[in-house]
Amino acid sequence: MVKILYKSYSILIILLFIIVMYSILFFNINNEDIKWQLKDATIVAESQFDTFQEWKKSNIKNENEELISTNNDPFIISPSIKNYKTKKALIELDVKTDSSTVQIFYKKANEPQFTEEKSKVLKTNSLKAIIDGDFDQIRIDPTEKKGSHFKIIHVDIKWFN
Repeated sequence: MVKILYKSYSILIILLFIIVMYSILFFNINNEDIKWQLKDATIVAESQFDTFQEWKKSNIKNENEELISTNNDPFIISPSIKNYKTKKALIELDVKTDSSTVQIFYKKANEPQFTEEKSKVLKTNSLKAIIDGDFDQIRIDPTEKKGSHFKIIHVDIKWFN
């Protein structure tokens, strides 16, 4: 009986170790990939957003300082953003959400709508995305669940050549 418990605990400890190591490696991959992609790039411009009154909100209700999704597809769309016609852009988000992912869409002014092809799904532990090419507007989908609480605190966009 003791040997069986010992083996069970040993297997459990090994599994926990593997999960912890995998999560550490997985969560750092995005940051290392971003550093690698931007290592020879020159920053051209930066835009920061701390207030979102001018952003269009859909399927979202305000409750005190927090936002709550009213269905499974809430989103917030930026006003037109100056297009610097660069090769790459880095979008960094500071979002508090109970969702495990956040999706960012981007498009040019002459494109009629946002599409899945021009989007990035981000894990909430690393809300950074490299966008190849230029864009004039972004859309943030902070959750996929009705009734989710979230708050968009800050959006930072850096353009690179």
